[in-house]
Amino acid sequence: MKFGLLYSSKSRDVKEGRGITRSVAKFRDCPVCGSTFLGTDCPKCSSSQTVEASPPIAPGQAFHGLEIAGMLGSGGMGVVYRAKQSALNRFVALKILPPEKSRSPHFQERFEREAQALAGLSHPNIVTIHDFGREGELFFLSMELLEGGSLRDRMKSGALTCADAVRLLTPVLDALDFAHGRGIVHRDVKPENILLDHDGRVKLADFGLSKLIEPSAPRLTASGATVGTAHYIAPEVIGNPEAADARVDVYAAGVVLYEMLSGRVPVGQFDPPTAIATVNAVVARALAPDPARRFATAAAFREALAGALDPPRGRGRILVIGGAVTVLLGVGVVLYRPSRPSKPQPVPPIIVPVKKPAPTFDPRSGVLVTHSMQVNSVAFSVDGTKLASAAEDGSVRLCHLADASTGAKSFRGLYAIHSIAFHPDGKSVATGGRGRFVHFWSVESGHHVKEIELDRFSVFSLAISREAGLLAVACATNDLRMWDMRSEKWGWNQSIGRELLSNRIVLVFEPAGTRLLCGDRSGEIQLREGGSGKILEKFQDGESAVLAVAFRPSGGRFASSHQDGSVLFWDVGNPRPVRRLSSGVALSVAFSPDGSLLALGADGAVLLWESETGREVQRLAMKGEVRALAFKPGGGGLVAGSSDGSVRMWKPQ
Repeated sequence: MKFGLLYSSKSRDVKEGRGITRSVAKFRDCPVCGSTFLGTDCPKCSSSQTVEASPPIAPGQAFHGLEIAGMLGSGGMGVVYRAKQSALNRFVALKILPPEKSRSPHFQERFEREAQALAGLSHPNIVTIHDFGREGELFFLSMELLEGGSLRDRMKSGALTCADAVRLLTPVLDALDFAHGRGIVHRDVKPENILLDHDGRVKLADFGLSKLIEPSAPRLTASGATVGTAHYIAPEVIGNPEAADARVDVYAAGVVLYEMLSGRVPVGQFDPPTAIATVNAVVARALAPDPARRFATAAAFREALAGALDPPRGRGRILVIGGAVTVLLGVGVVLYRPSRPSKPQPVPPIIVPVKKPAPTFDPRSGVLVTHSMQVNSVAFSVDGTKLASAAEDGSVRLCHLADASTGAKSFRGLYAIHSIAFHPDGKSVATGGRGRFVHFWSVESGHHVKEIELDRFSVFSLAISREAGLLAVACATNDLRMWDMRSEKWGWNQSIGRELLSNRIVLVFEPAGTRLLCGDRSGEIQLREGGSGKILEKFQDGESAVLAVAFRPSGGRFASSHQDGSVLFWDVGNPRPVRRLSSGVALSVAFSPDGSLLALGADGAVLLWESETGREVQRLAMKGEVRALAFKPGGGGLVAGSSDGSVRMWKPQ
C-alpha cells in the first residue's frame, strides 16, 4: 500500500481533493540536506531555519536565585539554560520565554494559568516544574534537568525496532493520559519534547503550548493561530485551533510512532512503517483525519499498541480500517489504503535464538504486594524469611514469607525511595531516596527507628556489608560515603565519576567480604576497599552508563548492565569483560544463590541466563519495566519489582 500526497512543490496552494484548494504555510528548502518541508524545522536532518535573536541572559549571570551555566537550546517559545540552584545544590533547566511576549496582557494571563496547571502535574513521565514567574520583563519556568538527550537524538541513527519504538512511546502515552485526565492538552508532542534521563527513563516536556480542555475555561489562544509543529499537527486544528482536544495529542503521537518505525515523518508517498499488519493498523487509526475515527484517549492508543505486538491467540477482535482514508498532514493530502490483512509477523527478538532447556521457574507468578508507583528496590533478609520492597511513592512493604497469615506491613516516608537494604541483625531496614537522610525502620513494628543525616541532597543507592557492618551511600552529587553501623560514625567520603549532577551510582558489596563495586553513568566500574575507600581496580568497556551491577555469590566474578543494551561479565583481576550478552536494556541484574543463573530485569519480562554458557534459558512475563530483582537466599524463589507498582515472586519447579 502507498500513501499519496497531492501538491505542487513549493506552492502555497495545496489540493485537498475534489477540487478544493486552501492556503498553507510557505515551503522551505533545507540548506543542510536539500529536503523541501513546511515550517521551521527540517524533519529529515532536524536543522532549524529560524533566525535566532541574542539570548536574553548570558552565561555567568544570576537570575532569580540561579546561576546561569550555559545555554541548552532555543526555539519559538524561548531559550533554555542550564542553571545552578545553589540553595539546593542542584542544576535545573531554566526556560526564558521571548521578552516580547511580556508586552501582551493576553499572553501573561495564558502563561500564569497554564504554568499553574503544569506545576500541578506530578507524574514519573512528565518533566517536573520547580518554579515559575516573572523577573522584570522576562517570564520563566524552572524545570527538572534531564541530560540523557531527546528522542530526536536517539532517532538520528535511523529507524528503531518495533519493540524499542513501543517501549519509548508507551510512557509518553501514559503521561498524556494523565494530563488529559486533568484537563490539559499538550498540543506540541514531537521527538524534541520527549526527553530521556541517564537511566533511559522517558519524560514528556514542554507543556507550555498546552490548553485547558474544560469548556468553561477562557479561550486564551489567539484567534486563527495554530499552535504546534507542522508535521505533528492534527488536521482538524489547522486554521481552527479551538477544535483541539485530547485527540490532537493522539494524532501527534501517531506521527512520532511512524517516524520512529520508518525513520521519516509521513510526508509525500510512503509505505506502511512496518511489516507487521496489526501495528500498521494501529498507526493508521492514530493518524485518522477524522477525530471521531481516531483513538479517543491516549490510554486506548497504548492498549491497542500493546495488543498489536502481542495479539491474543485464537479468534479475537482485529482492528481493521478499510477503504481509502484521506489524511491531512499540514503539507497536503495523504491517501492511506491499507493492504490486505495478513497474519501478524512476530517482533524480531532482541537476542539470537538458542535451544533452551526446560524452564527453571514456574512461569505462574504470584503478586506479593503492590505499590501505587514504580518499585525501585527489593531486598531479602539474611535468612530469606522476610522481603522488603520500596517504591517511588515513598512506600515500603515488609512481607513475612514464613507466615503468610501475618500479611504485609506498610509504611511511608516523605519522599521517593530509591534503595532498601536489611540491617545485618535483620531487625531493621535502611532506606534512601529523595531527601538528605538514610532512614531505618523496624521490621516487626514498621515504626521509624532512626535517621542518618547527609550533607548532600538525594540518595541513589545503598549497600550493606553484613560481614563488616558497613553501609555505603551514593548521593546525587557524585559523593560516595561509608557509615560504620557498629560505631555509628561516618567514615570516608569520596567523589566518583564525572562531575555531573545526578550521577547515578550503583553499589553492591562482595558477598562475605568488604570490597565494594561502584558503577556510574560514565561507564566505569570501580572495586574499592570498603573500610578505607581505596580504589583497588577499575573496569571499563566503552562509555555506556552502568545501570546495575551484581556479584556472583562465590565472589571473583560480577555482571554489569549498560544503557546500550549490553550485559558484561567481569573477573576480578581482569580489566576487560570476559563475556558479553546482548539482551536489550536491563535495568536490574541478580545472580542466583548458586551462581548458575543471571536474572535480567527488562521491559515486560525477567530474562534468565546460564552464567557459564551465556545461554538464555527462560523468560518470565511481567508487566512494566522490571526495575528490581532479588533471589531468595538459599534458593526457593525469585522476586521482581516493576514500574507498574507490583512485586511478584516465582517459585522453582
